[in-house]
Amino acid sequence: MQTFKVGDSVAVLHDTIKGKIVELGTASVKIEDEDGFIRPYPFHKIVLQQSKKDYKIESDFIHKDKIIKPLLTKNAVIKNKATVRSEIDLHIEELMDYTTHLPNFKIVQIQMTACRAFIQEALAARLKKIVVIHGKGQGVLKSEIHQYLDRLSSNQGVQLDYYDAPFNRYGMGGATTISFKG
Repeated sequence: MQTFKVGDSVAVLHDTIKGKIVELGTASVKIEDEDGFIRPYPFHKIVLQQSKKDYKIESDFIHKDKIIKPLLTKNAVIKNKATVRSEIDLHIEELMDYTTHLPNFKIVQIQMTACRAFIQEALAARLKKIVVIHGKGQGVLKSEIHQYLDRLSSNQGVQLDYYDAPFNRYGMGGATTISFKG
């Protein structure tokens, strides 16, 4: 059982209330919440609240603006094509080490950020063909990728074709080949 003292930052289980302990009783505590209200709660309903600096967040993932913006400058060309990959696997396990805590929408955001960065890198390197492995699943990621490619083609004038990657190598519908024209 946790021991509490006056001044501890706490959160209420199964609720969005957070605050500081202002009074300890034998079976309950009184909390001053973030709005200044004093509320009583039994000990079993509260937990100590850790500060954000106490949590070590490990992620090698870089925010999309740090990846994509430098590549969007006009006439940006990567001279050494050998260093540019022609294939990316967007399965979340390939992008991040710890993924069990992520909700589905966040996983798709991470995958799409990596996909956009990869495509921009391929464009800057003037590659002719790339492969994006997205897996079959329910088709959400594949649909998002195809929508992005459509926007890239119509809004930014990038000439490209995309189609399912070869079945014998990637399976049925598990990857998309993108061919750049011009």
